[in-house]
Order: sequence, then structure tokens, then C-alpha cells
Amino acid sequence: MKIELDINTVKNLVSPTGASDPLVKVIYLAEYHRTLLRLSNLSQKMQSESPKLIDNYTNFSQSFELVKSFSKNAQRKILRYPSFSVWLDTAWELVNRKAHILFPEMHIKFHLESFPKFLLAMAKYDNVENFECFLYTDHAGIIAIPGAGIYLQHPQHLAFQRLRFITTTNESFNIYADGNQNLEMIQNEIPHLNNGIELNAFDSDLRLGGRYDLNFEELTPTSTIKWLSSLEEAWFWIDSCSTLLASEIFMGVQSLVPVHSHAIDVHRSQTFREIPGLLVLSWMSDTSVIVEALVHEYHHHKLNALLNLDPIIVEGSPEAIYYSPWRDDPRPLSGILQGIYVFQAVLEFGHKILKTDIPILQEKRLKQRVYTAKQQLLTALKVLTTNAKFSLIGQALIEAIEENIDRVEPEISQTEKQLIDVRLKEHQQKWEAANLNLVGTQILPIQVSIDLANNDNNTILNQSCEWLGITPNINLRPLTYLRQPFDPILETLVAVYHDRGLKELEDILKETQLGDLILLDLICGHTAYLNQDYQNAAEFYQTCLEQYPNAPYFWQCFMFALRHLNLLEDYELILLNIDKLVANSLEIKRLIRQNLNSENKVQMMVKLVQTLVN
Repeated sequence: MKIELDINTVKNLVSPTGASDPLVKVIYLAEYHRTLLRLSNLSQKMQSESPKLIDNYTNFSQSFELVKSFSKNAQRKILRYPSFSVWLDTAWELVNRKAHILFPEMHIKFHLESFPKFLLAMAKYDNVENFECFLYTDHAGIIAIPGAGIYLQHPQHLAFQRLRFITTTNESFNIYADGNQNLEMIQNEIPHLNNGIELNAFDSDLRLGGRYDLNFEELTPTSTIKWLSSLEEAWFWIDSCSTLLASEIFMGVQSLVPVHSHAIDVHRSQTFREIPGLLVLSWMSDTSVIVEALVHEYHHHKLNALLNLDPIIVEGSPEAIYYSPWRDDPRPLSGILQGIYVFQAVLEFGHKILKTDIPILQEKRLKQRVYTAKQQLLTALKVLTTNAKFSLIGQALIEAIEENIDRVEPEISQTEKQLIDVRLKEHQQKWEAANLNLVGTQILPIQVSIDLANNDNNTILNQSCEWLGITPNINLRPLTYLRQPFDPILETLVAVYHDRGLKELEDILKETQLGDLILLDLICGHTAYLNQDYQNAAEFYQTCLEQYPNAPYFWQCFMFALRHLNLLEDYELILLNIDKLVANSLEIKRLIRQNLNSENKVQMMVKLVQTLVN
């Protein structure tokens, strides 16, 4: 059977269709294949750039090859488990920082040496006898076997002890400490719901290495009972309201990790795009809150899986500059898309649950919640559709969401509606008052579209954009008014630089004439900077400033190039006076016109800054 993601089938991903839906299966299978590809690319990159590390210091290359010896089911079971995604993401983070080249015997060595725990888990799944590996206990003397539902506790709780594991025929392990001394570790089962989803506070990998502001809860026998009781009740609500949704959540979420909230009346839940299958949440006595969190966070996972196949948004600023009715801070369009997708699911579920026979203690509050969600969705949709352009699949998805929202008619009184409307309006007004620079801001236009005249710079720009895999019509407007904008050019160049280097791009750019096309100047400046050619970088950044001296970001690029040229006083002068330079942009343009014949444009700009500031 041929399964395609197109403008018709994508509509089925708005409302739950169940884990047996071929399209739902496909988006999660594609996510798994993406994980396998990232693992393969990681191995290839380290093999080419640091072979001693993976062949001699860690034996990672041998471990990687061993993965292929296990069954497809074992690979899928273990490599889809959230802690493997954490491991893989951390490995790439280290490689992108060149740890495998600069510090091969430090953190990355220890990290690669932990990879065999996934082989051990696969060996256990396949009942492979006499598989041997070495692992370290964590800070609490624990070794969690990923995806196996168990963790082993050192009897003396010794941290970071190196142990030798050998699998046996009875699905257990022979474990040896230093000097081949047999060690009897305590084997514990990870708590789980009746449906199999884990409540996992014991796998240290799932604590995400401190990368997020989370206060993880240590489970006790009493708190475990409390948690499982609330989660089972929440699952009963979900399954009673929508068996299709329940089956999807079971497929998309494997581990629930308990955390503390910063306040007793505030519930916290979160998912992470780089870690599919993981959901962190805090406990709450109100079952409806936990239910909403499970529905909400699952749909983040579902949308993230879809985004691996289609970008949905193809044009619009990536900056966090837009109003979101769910947040107090400015949000990027991608964040608003996430909010729309998950809250339309919450809206639909809340509407359905009001139609079931489940006794709801706070039915009135839930009805108000449904109305609030619909009004917030209508506002967010207006922000998104006004400022973003969508792929064909994205447009079909948004239309299906709009239809889904329109089907819900909340049943509350007119007085209640008015009170909620006032509260939502106050939220928007408060946001606008706090973000006056983003409300009605006169954003300076930057023309980056290319005419088809026979111009050498146009040809170079086309070729360089094609090589980078980007469009020459990138929206660079935010670079002219934000202090620390997201720079899509720099992000792309950094990724390519770490992946395959920029030598071919340098060859394309070598005949570039300065000051003709702003996008080309920026590409040249960033390329030179990444290649540590700071003089050329400063020259190209200077041409950007000639055109847009009111752009704080271009001043930052220029001053960092100066710092690397050891012009530290000039670097500091710009750093401390960016706002003043931006405010005097018209005067700077006038002075630049007076010095157009300067041979050394960088020196000219430095003197100009000194004149204006001193």
C-alpha cells in the first residue's frame, strides 16, 4: 500500500485517527529513520576527523558496527527509546564544538564509552548470551538499562564505578567489579502505567544533562503510588473520551519523567523536539490538569514528527517578535504554530470530554477553559496567517485546523464570555505595552531578490545560495532592528562548516565585489569569519554597515572581527556605544559618503566611530 503525505492526507493529522492509521505510523517511522541517519552520520564524521578516538580510545567504531548484528525489532525498541535520543543529541553537540578534535580524551571519550549500554539493552531484548561490555554507574550508583524497563543499583551506591557486564541465558547479567570480583547488583523495575508507559525518575540520561531549568523529583514508594494513581485516572479519562487518541499517545510517548513545579498552584509540563518519546511533568491533584498536559504535550511530539517531513512554514521571520495569547514573551512563528496545533487538540478533547459520562468536579471551569482556548486560537491564527507563508501541505494543515476549531461551540453564558474576553484583551494590551518596539515598528526593508541581469555578483550569489541549499530571497529585515537576531545565514554556514567545510564555497565567492548585494556581503563576511580570515570578514561587515548603519547586529559582527584583529580598544568602543551609533546612522552615512575613496574601509570605519563617540 502506497502512503503519501499530501494536501489531502495531512488533514487526517489534525484530529486523532489512532495508532493503526498508516500515515500516523509513517511519520513516527520517518522520525526513527532520521535518528538512524544521524547516528550513521555521526560515525562517519568521527571516522574521518578523529579515527583514533573511535578506533583506539573508545572502540566506538566497533560498537557502531555491532548494532547491525541485532534484530530490527531490537534496534527499533532501543534506538527509539528517549535516552538514546539524549545520548545522540549530546554526542552531536560535542562534535559541533569540535570536542572530538580538540579534546578527544576528555568529555567526548567518556560519552562514547557509554554507548555500549544500548548494545546491552539490545542483547537483552534478543536474548543474546555472553555479550560483554563495560559500563559506569551514575552519580547515585545506578545503571539504567535503556528500554528494558529496569535499572540496577550498586549495593554500596558507589558512583562512577566501572563494571563488566556479561549477558546470560536467563535474561539477567553476570556483573564484575575491579579484579573480576562478582558483584550482586539490586535489580529494580521502573514504575509504569498499566498500558506500559514508564514513570521514570531513575534513568539519569532522561534528566537531560542539566540543559534545561528543571527540578527533577526523586520518587519514593509513597510518591510513586500517588503518581501512578493520578496518571491511571488521567489515562482512564483519555481512553474513555477517545480510544484513538489514547492509542496514539501510547505510540508517541514512552517515558514520563516527574519534576517539581516552582509553585503549588502551577503545573509544569514540557517536551523537546530533539528527544521524541519523552514528556516531563509535575504532579497536580486536579486530574483534568494532568489530562490536558498529556494531550497537549503528545501533540507537540506529533507535530515535531510531521515537521521532519515538511517545514509547514516556508516564509516569515524566525525571530521571537510576535504576540502569542498563551505567553507573556514575544514568540517566533514556529512557536505560534506549535501553540495552535496543540491547543486545537486540547480544544477538541475538552469539547469531547464534556460530552462523555465522566464525572467532572469542575465542569463549569472546563467549559470556560474550552471557550478561552477557542478565542486564543482565533487570535493566534490571525497572527500566524498574517505573518507567515506556508507550504502546500502547511496550508492544508492550517485550513483543517480552522475547520476543527469552527466545529466547537462552547456552552457558557454571555456574561462568562465577556469576562473572559476582557481578560484576554488585557493580556494582549499588557504584552503590547511591554513590547512597544515590536508593535508598529518601522522595519527597514532589505532588498535581496535578484534580477536576472548578467551581473557577476548576481551569478555568485545564485551559485552560493544553491551550494548552501538556501533561497536568495531570505528575509533579512530582522537583522536591521533586533539587537540579537536569529541569523539564518550564519546558522546555515556553521552547520555546513562543521559538516563538510567551506572550501568549495570560498571558490565560488572569491570574485565577489564588495558593497553590491547585502546578502552576498553577509555570506562572504560570515564565511571569512568562520575560516578565521578576520580582515576579510571585517571588510565585508563594513560594507553591510555602509548600507545599514542603523543595524545593531551589523555593528556586532564588525566589532567581533575587530577583536580578532587585536583592535581591542576599538572593539570595546563599539560594544559600549552601539545604541549611540545606531541613533546617529544618518550622520554615519554622510561621513561614509565623504570617505568613499578610502583604500582601507575598515580603518575608515574605525576612525569614523572614534570621531562620533569621543
